Amino acid sequence: MDVASGEVECIRRSYKEHEAINILSHDNHALHQEYRYASEQPSIYRPPQNAIRSLLTKYSIKDADHYIDHFIVYDFEAIIKPIGVQHGKSTIFTNQHIPVSVSIADSLTEAVRCFVNADPKALLTDMFKYIADVAVEIQKYNVEKYETLLRKIIKIYGLTGVKIPGANLGKIYKWNDVDSWIKEGKYSSFFDFHRSLGFGTNRSDYGRIKQQLDQVPVFGFNSGRYDINLIKNDLFAVIGSDNVKSVIKNPSYMCNATSDMKMLDISNYVPAGTSYDKYITTYLGGCMCDDNVRCVCGLGKGLFPYEYKTSFNVLNEDQVPAKSAFDSKLRGSKISDEDYERVKWVWGYYGMKTIKDLLVWYNNLDVVPFIRAIKSQRELFKRFDLDMFVDGVSLPGLSENVMYQTCFDNLEYPTKKPANAFQFPPRRMSGYKRQDAEAKREFGMTLEHLNMLLKKQKYLCGLCYSPLTSDTSSADRINNNLGHTDGNILISCISCNTARKDMSLRGFKYKKLLDFNADKLVFSIDKEESEIYGKMIDNIAGGPSIIFNSIVDDIKNDKIFGFLECNIRTPEHLKQYFSEMSPIFKNVMIDCTDESVIGKHTFDYNQSRGSNRAKPARKLIGFYSFVKRSLSILHYSNGTFAMVWRSLRTTALSRPTLTRYLHHLWRVSNARREGDFDKSKAMIAEMMKLVGNSAFGRSGMDMSKHKEVTYESSDKAIKNKY
Repeated sequence: MDVASGEVECIRRSYKEHEAINILSHDNHALHQEYRYASEQPSIYRPPQNAIRSLLTKYSIKDADHYIDHFIVYDFEAIIKPIGVQHGKSTIFTNQHIPVSVSIADSLTEAVRCFVNADPKALLTDMFKYIADVAVEIQKYNVEKYETLLRKIIKIYGLTGVKIPGANLGKIYKWNDVDSWIKEGKYSSFFDFHRSLGFGTNRSDYGRIKQQLDQVPVFGFNSGRYDINLIKNDLFAVIGSDNVKSVIKNPSYMCNATSDMKMLDISNYVPAGTSYDKYITTYLGGCMCDDNVRCVCGLGKGLFPYEYKTSFNVLNEDQVPAKSAFDSKLRGSKISDEDYERVKWVWGYYGMKTIKDLLVWYNNLDVVPFIRAIKSQRELFKRFDLDMFVDGVSLPGLSENVMYQTCFDNLEYPTKKPANAFQFPPRRMSGYKRQDAEAKREFGMTLEHLNMLLKKQKYLCGLCYSPLTSDTSSADRINNNLGHTDGNILISCISCNTARKDMSLRGFKYKKLLDFNADKLVFSIDKEESEIYGKMIDNIAGGPSIIFNSIVDDIKNDKIFGFLECNIRTPEHLKQYFSEMSPIFKNVMIDCTDESVIGKHTFDYNQSRGSNRAKPARKLIGFYSFVKRSLSILHYSNGTFAMVWRSLRTTALSRPTLTRYLHHLWRVSNARREGDFDKSKAMIAEMMKLVGNSAFGRSGMDMSKHKEVTYESSDKAIKNKY
């Protein structure tokens, strides 16, 4: 890439199935993009679970929650340098933005640091060196918080899936080894030992939690669109490209992650168009000082002459800039007399000597309240047991978790009605003996023990609880590393025995429970049904949202498949509840010239506007009922599609297929009503609206189009990609 022009030359492109790599001629960096594969088979969909929460449950740790407590925030300021460069036939670049300062604060120490430098690369070097130092303190806090869990993992499984400096390969080290290393002085503390570990090829439980504890969240506001693009020319040259992964939603960087930090944009967690001032006001309430000029609460207005700052030398001026310096040609705005008085008061109150001091004050003012606002915002997601820093890099990702939580609550269990009694077939014993002999395992299983287990299990499979017979029963080993011995046996059906393989009993039982509730859970769309997905996108308003197991079965059996729209009305007992916001919306033509349609008051007002009168147009309006109409169904039969016409009446507000999401719908609706009643909660209401809409959109997302992006700088790593 030519830094001056920004032009990129692709030296070589290598293609594999669903994979591509571009090697760029800039500092020997390679950008690797790998497409994710679509599901091969229809499978129950569940968003990824929080790793820390899962491990706390797995190891029965009660002394810690699953939230990463501390984080770092930053904010850049830039010189706006006039350039007037022609770009193409119809575009002129009027200004160049050059990073000049960055303020950094953290929630652990609450210290604030501002760096100012005329050299962007040197500025970034100072920034990330400071972030690295603060990150170590946060990592130390995290390790101390979860030390009980980390020790327990080592005691049970040893140090698997991690690289220990100077240790023998192939040996599994236990807690006694770690303890002796610390006592010998090889490591000053358990944290010192933890920091020295690298990631192995196979990710173990220790490796999973190490990644969560070591990746310190680093937040900016609108940083994905502005700050990262402002510094990206030098970013990877400063932080390196080893193990850097990015989530990019053009032209925004949603996430840039290394082994030690995860750079996120808080704008991805709020409604689009939310300004920094609105964000701070929503979560902190804004400045309450009586005197706006002499405000020192930290929430007062920050002022700086953006467009006056055209070069670094301006920062050395030792006088308060003239009032006109604060005017903005871009926005067409002028500073008020009160605001200019505040600038002069701040200059004197803080003993400023140069405009650089004013820049530092202004830059710091953006990060101090930012920390408090993020702490307040994440409490909203804690109500859903979600960690905003870990469970999603955006509001849609968190929304998906919120919606699917209700799917897995109150799962139904199979009835454990006793089956017909029988004796375990003796002829099976020789087969089990042979298996253990071939695998060099101990055999010690008796028929008496098997028949006792059958009676104890009520002649039901111990995994799926289906009735057993002498033909379907089998002796399933609990610990697959041991042989068939009394005490290591569970009676299961042959189907479960062969399907479980090396899976844990607890995990397999939960899998069978989900299979039992499959008609109530959401299924992914597999590769073979990609054509169906496309047809649904083309024919169904809003695209596909929910695919249930029963529908998948209908597809396989050549039955009708589709989405029905129908007549629907609001029951009388719910009309008062929905009086503020009707539950049904539709687009209809509103004739503003017809008094009987819009009412006398609105009609008279519209007529009084003269030439500005509103004209007939389609409007989105609320209803208590949905008028009967014929609607389409997508019909699948013999590999062809046809449109058929049906109508359906309902007498209730909900459908059985939506009952799993009913609690989610009420949460969103109630939050929006609170926002209508209390304007201070308006942005939270808008965010909950997005939670509802985003969850719907995520349920129809085509994962096969997602790319995993990594940056590589080593020759070996680049060659391995192609």
